[in-house]
Amino acid sequence: MTLILYRLPVVANWGRWIVRCPRCPSADLAPADVFWCTECGARAEVEWPSPELRYGIERLLLMRPDVTTQNWQPGETLVDLMVENGAHGIFTELPDDRSTLAVDDGRILMDNLPPTFRRELKAIA
Repeated sequence: MTLILYRLPVVANWGRWIVRCPRCPSADLAPADVFWCTECGARAEVEWPSPELRYGIERLLLMRPDVTTQNWQPGETLVDLMVENGAHGIFTELPDDRSTLAVDDGRILMDNLPPTFRRELKAIA
């Protein structure tokens, strides 16, 4: 039986969900439950955001056409991501004046924007 000493959060990095190893500089795509570092053998339980928060993170990040800007760290809220999207110019050309996207810190409250970029970030699970 392998002892698991770590509990690690997933992060969104360049349009993928990853886990960073706590013992070495390695990272890998996020598994559903237990991360096992292929470099040093460290094992860790994986912490995912709640389903509502995860959906919101993916919805907001995937609006960004540049994959290098599709990043999220634990502690960032959906409001933070909305502000970043505005800074990236995502909302400058909405299709009509009835387009609405409203969020609070942890979930999308209203979304009637076109489904552009609706897909999930890459992950093993």
